[in-house]
Amino acid sequence: MGFSVQVPVRRAAERDEEAVATWTKETWPRVERR
Repeated sequence: MGFSVQVPVRRAAERDEEAVATWTKETWPRVERR
């Protein structure tokens, strides 16, 4: 039939890389410490 296997991308297409980096550096350590 010619169908290809479609694999979903594991991240949002419109995610803001800079905002993610900032969140990871500043917010996540506080969450992790709890």
